[in-house]
Amino acid sequence: MIRRILGILVTLLFALGVQDAKAQVVRGRIINQDGNPLPGVLLGVTGSEVQVSTNASGVFRFFNLPKGKYELLSLEPSVKMEKVPFEVKNDELNLGDLNATENASSTAASDIATVTIDDLQSIDDDDNSAISSVLTSGRDPFDEAATFNLSNGRFRARGYNNEDTELYFNGMPANDLDDGRVFWNSWGGLNDVTRSQSNVLSLRNSDFSFGGLRGATFIDMRAAVQRVQTRLVYTLSNRSFNQRVMLTHSSGMQQNGWAYSFSVSKRWADSGYIKGTHFDSYGYYVAIDKKLNASHTLSFMAIGAPLRRGKTSAVVSEMFELANDNFYNPNWGYQNGEVRNSREDRIHQPIVSLRHDWVLSKKTRLMTVLGYQFGKYGNTRLDWYLAADPRPDYYRKLPSYQETEEGKAAVTAFLTANESNRQLDWAAMYEANRMRTTTINDVDGIVGNNITGKSSAYIVEEQRFDVNKMAFNSILNSQLTDKISLTAGVQLLRERNHNFKIVDDLMGVIFISILTTLHLGTFRVT
Repeated sequence: MIRRILGILVTLLFALGVQDAKAQVVRGRIINQDGNPLPGVLLGVTGSEVQVSTNASGVFRFFNLPKGKYELLSLEPSVKMEKVPFEVKNDELNLGDLNATENASSTAASDIATVTIDDLQSIDDDDNSAISSVLTSGRDPFDEAATFNLSNGRFRARGYNNEDTELYFNGMPANDLDDGRVFWNSWGGLNDVTRSQSNVLSLRNSDFSFGGLRGATFIDMRAAVQRVQTRLVYTLSNRSFNQRVMLTHSSGMQQNGWAYSFSVSKRWADSGYIKGTHFDSYGYYVAIDKKLNASHTLSFMAIGAPLRRGKTSAVVSEMFELANDNFYNPNWGYQNGEVRNSREDRIHQPIVSLRHDWVLSKKTRLMTVLGYQFGKYGNTRLDWYLAADPRPDYYRKLPSYQETEEGKAAVTAFLTANESNRQLDWAAMYEANRMRTTTINDVDGIVGNNITGKSSAYIVEEQRFDVNKMAFNSILNSQLTDKISLTAGVQLLRERNHNFKIVDDLMGVIFISILTTLHLGTFRVT
């Protein structure tokens, strides 16, 4: 009986699959006046609420449209296209290449709905997760809401993490090989030149990737696909930065076959909405395209975003209550009357790439990209040796650790009396370093060769994650028949990451390096 039921279910599933394979499909490709594909163009049809966007190759597909007559139209105010009439019957309908014109002066609402790229490596960063990711640009309503509005609360669509989404940056795979995540900081603050995107949700087919469990995104950074514009933007914000200035200029493809685009930006804040979280970031982008002939185009791109920002940390609720502030940050304190944060991000990982587009025929294209990423990710924090924990929210310093009511009251009174009592005491740490004396015995293995000097009880260290990544990616797209398309490709990736620590600040102690014959490393004393 069970076998019969399973057999019936399999038959029904097979029948449903056959029915889906015969569903009506309307496809085509949107190109500009130079014959280049236009990705990210929102399209609709008259008499239906269905909307689709073109992918990285300018291709669009409408599925399951009822039989009847329609007109295809552009829903992007920045892209002008004449209405295209068509009729849906039983078979797949290929509308072929459709010409469209980009309007450089448009400031459409679609610009507002595009991505805001900020400075987070991923939503799993424990230090600060209240910044949206690049996937906000997806046109799917649920995905857009889940990524932007709900990610601050650690919500993950279908339970998938950041590493389950593949990202292609101008054709170069951008996911790290060690953990699969995407380092958004590499191009933070350059919104105007990262708008041309194609998003594929879940495991749907795409013409630029085999996809990930969460989906795939392609950001086209070529100069020729940037909107022809000269744009100056000034922004006021109350988030991680307070002010931003951005200048972007794009020429579009000129008659001599050259196209260029550049963008520079600066974002800064003495303090974000959380005290002590200063912000200082720059961004730069330059791209040059050369159309060699009707079949070959070369594209060069370089982008980077140097960043330095103060951070906050996870805090126990007891400190929030004592500070009477939900934005309490224990990482800063006053030094010589100025706010200093012990935990900073210092990041600069630029990307350069060279891309070749080859039009083999009207139905076959080959894209080849060679990319290189390098640079550093630094994260500073306090370290100490044979000294008291300097953190103001250390559990032994809190009222809840005290055994008597008198002790709890005294600690509570101290922490609530003045804001500086709840912050780092930089002066005390410098004084401890000034008073610390250390003796190193038998230096260089010589008995009695003892050196005495002052050494640091407290230092600021920098934890480094330096990357060196090379990527080669080649993708072939071919429309074999009206119903069969072929996507094939090859990827070669090489990544070397270097994890280490360096001393960032000895906090008042000058050091002399003494190399010893013992295999104990390097001693530093004054």
